[in-house]
Amino acid sequence: MDDKEVSRFRSEIIERFISIEQLVDIIISYHYFGYLNLDFVSQVMYDDSANFGLKCRIIEKTTNADKQKIKDLYRLNKIRNIFAHSNHAMLGTEGRGENEDGEIFYNPRAIGERMDFVKLHEEFTKKADEALPYLLEMLKSKENEVPVSLRVFKDDFRKQLFEMIKKGRPKITEVG
Repeated sequence: MDDKEVSRFRSEIIERFISIEQLVDIIISYHYFGYLNLDFVSQVMYDDSANFGLKCRIIEKTTNADKQKIKDLYRLNKIRNIFAHSNHAMLGTEGRGENEDGEIFYNPRAIGERMDFVKLHEEFTKKADEALPYLLEMLKSKENEVPVSLRVFKDDFRKQLFEMIKKGRPKITEVG
């Protein structure tokens, strides 16, 4: 795995996680307000104190979410944090590394423990592919008129979601 591939994995995971977190924010807004309240989302949910763990707890308490799906959301967050905050060391090709390039990826939570970024990327992709449709169904149960299709999650979720918001769907309040 070269630096470009690591960077590609990082950006892909972070971007996909942003989409997941935004969907969680929207579900929470629909629970409390019955619509996407942009003031609430931008001022409360996007505040750095409103971490993803808190958002998952809110989902746990306010929905009948499957416990395993919630655990998967926590795991997605952990993998996202690993990719966002881990460094890797280039150690040469003398057999000390995890791959032929001699790269070792260390787990920031376990000193000296090596990680397999390829396996973590695969795990993230699998769990994210399952989480997005599940969260979409949860949102649809909160507001049955939300015109979002699963296709949105295969492409550029945020761009398409905000285009829908600009067009007045789902129901929103204006910011400002």
